[in-house]
Amino acid sequence: MPNPPVPTRAVPPRAVPSRAVPSRALAALVFALGCASAACTHHVQVRSDPPGAEVIIGRKSVGVTPLQIEVKPWKVGTREIKVKAAGRRTASFTVPRFARRSTHEVVLVRKHGPSGTWSPEDAEP
Repeated sequence: MPNPPVPTRAVPPRAVPSRAVPSRALAALVFALGCASAACTHHVQVRSDPPGAEVIIGRKSVGVTPLQIEVKPWKVGTREIKVKAAGRRTASFTVPRFARRSTHEVVLVRKHGPSGTWSPEDAEP
């Protein structure tokens, strides 16, 4: 004897929770991925008074001023660039991560003794 039919019922499909991404976050993600995949670089131009100062990024000397260089992308934060010349105080500045182009002009003043021992002539380039 055949088995009697088993009653069945239709199971409604489960609702999938929405995981909408805010538009600003999505735009930032697309920009970051675009830069990572397109190998975006930051164009940095450095000029100094007096010219001929050494430009250092991290621990590496990259040239002398006036200088135009492409800096490869880095993961987080800012990148510090130092400018130094013999007999002058070292100057430094930071480059923000997402800027594409920046120009920096640095005036390197003469080194002098402890605070309060310099004269106005020491400040002249």
